[in-house]
Amino acid sequence: MRTPVIFSFSPRSLARPLLWLCAGAAVAPALASSLAPASSQALVGNWVLFPDGRRGEGCVLSLAPDNRASSHDPHCGAAWLSHPIAAWASKPDGIALSRGDLHTLLMLTPVGGGHFRGRTRQGLVLWLERAD
Repeated sequence: MRTPVIFSFSPRSLARPLLWLCAGAAVAPALASSLAPASSQALVGNWVLFPDGRRGEGCVLSLAPDNRASSHDPHCGAAWLSHPIAAWASKPDGIALSRGDLHTLLMLTPVGGGHFRGRTRQGLVLWLERAD
């Protein structure tokens, strides 16, 4: 005959799991909203891509509604990314800039105020902000 298993819970043993459950419930909505991609329509327009602290060296990048990216400088971004930027996409964690074959060159994450920041494979920090 099997002996029944009796569980004993004290208020102290329930406190930590209850705290984690409450904290998770409070944080989950914030996480869910932060994972919503930025509206593609809100991102369409002219932006400046530049290395950290050197806005004057940047290039104007136009993000089109059809997810193409263009610039008056055909090599925009190539000096820092090894390829010119040809496309873009809104992603849950920011903006992806891609070359012609849609291989992602740079992922930029929002830092507030319409500014995005990313890091190249070589470690260079690049910024994307609305053109004046």
